[in-house]
Amino acid sequence: DSLLGRIAATFNVSANPFDSLETRLIGHFSRKTCLLVIDNCEHIIREVSGLLSELLHGCPNVKVLATSRVPLGLPFEQCIQIPPLPVPQVGDKLSKSLVSPAIQLFQARASAVDATFRLQESDLPHVQLICKKLSGIPLAIELVAARVATLPLSRIAERIDDKVLTITNLDPSVEQRQQTLNDAIRWSFDLLKPTEALLLQRVAVFSGGFQLPAAELVCTDASLPEDSIEEALSGLVRSSLVSFQRDHERYVLLEPIREFAARLLRESEQESAVRDRHVGWANELAEEAEPHLQQGDAAHWLTRLDQEHENFRAALRWATEPERRLRIAASLHRYWRMRGLHHEGIGWMSGVMHHAANIDPALLAKASNSLGILLWSEGRYEEAAERLRVAMTEYERLGNHQRMAGAMANLGNVLSDQGEFAESEVMHRRAILAYQEIGDATNEIRELSNLACCLCDGGKEQEGMEIFETVRQRQSGGEDFSAMATTSGNIAMVASLSGD
Repeated sequence: DSLLGRIAATFNVSANPFDSLETRLIGHFSRKTCLLVIDNCEHIIREVSGLLSELLHGCPNVKVLATSRVPLGLPFEQCIQIPPLPVPQVGDKLSKSLVSPAIQLFQARASAVDATFRLQESDLPHVQLICKKLSGIPLAIELVAARVATLPLSRIAERIDDKVLTITNLDPSVEQRQQTLNDAIRWSFDLLKPTEALLLQRVAVFSGGFQLPAAELVCTDASLPEDSIEEALSGLVRSSLVSFQRDHERYVLLEPIREFAARLLRESEQESAVRDRHVGWANELAEEAEPHLQQGDAAHWLTRLDQEHENFRAALRWATEPERRLRIAASLHRYWRMRGLHHEGIGWMSGVMHHAANIDPALLAKASNSLGILLWSEGRYEEAAERLRVAMTEYERLGNHQRMAGAMANLGNVLSDQGEFAESEVMHRRAILAYQEIGDATNEIRELSNLACCLCDGGKEQEGMEIFETVRQRQSGGEDFSAMATTSGNIAMVASLSGD
């Protein structure tokens, strides 16, 4: 039946020989003050828009509440986005979790299929994890909660990643398109334009969201030109398959939708090419950010890398070739160190370094230095010193004296922490000389500060304090406020330990 016919039948309105059904319906509502509710309009959007345009024009006291994954496009239309249900944090106490809408829905649906179901404190971590994995999507929560009649919660939480899209609704009165989450998403997917459908599959390679420039770089090819990305992405937002976070200028897919799109991408012949471009984008971003983490805008870049952390992990998982993985990981070492994620960085790099025979020597040197710094941060001094000596030797052989000096400086710090102050002093002085020879005043000052620390720790406080004062004088008037603060702090610490 047409929408017009169904509304007319609901209100017992019929046509006559003189008036059309639409005219009769408008006449019926023109004398009424009412709210007309129309659910799930997206598959007949043109029919709904045309009818409601005429109805609202002729019936000033009628209001319409329409649910749809896409806007109707009517004048004076007010669109309200309905977000997923708020999801509790894993680890929240029972009292806090019980007021969570996601937990309440899970508990209500589970109780409907098993009257004996009561949420216990011991069950809570499983239910919290289930709701988190389902991104708070009501339909997904209802489908999964119904499984408590046949499976323990621990088993549901364990299997949910593989099964969520195909879990079937046990209620026979539910329409086919709501029988599984896959059916619901597929129904919306089939309404997309070809460019939108193609883009949805490709943005599934992103994990944790993405920004428009990233999508333009990763998703573009001959079948999806760059100038079509913005419009197609806007269509996905209008269809409620992608959400836009205005504060961060990021686009996000709910996990079940991303899973659905990723499966379609895997079944196509495009996955390798799209994921390779994603790896390339991640590598470029990591390399661009690396130097900024030692500059005045480090806070901005830390936030930027925090936003893309899951994307880096996805790219590293796909980049199984040692050289591609090392390029990303070596550039992220400073980020991992600043965020206390030393172990993660070591994990990505250490396994690859054992297969380093055919890796570009410059990359091998950089990766050895990066890995050495992370090992040092974990207190694994012997392994750190070994990697840093490899880096120093490789850089010297390549004639890269600036990077060689950096590896020397890092090795000097490791040796100082091991109590090898004499050898540490030699390394720091060699690094200072190298920086002086190439005219790198910024790193020379940093290395003078490292030398002063080494001397003070090794019992040469007076000489160390003199160097600290030299460093402070050379830093004054500059813009490296972090370095100035570190120097002042070091001077204060040495003075305190000396009883001053």
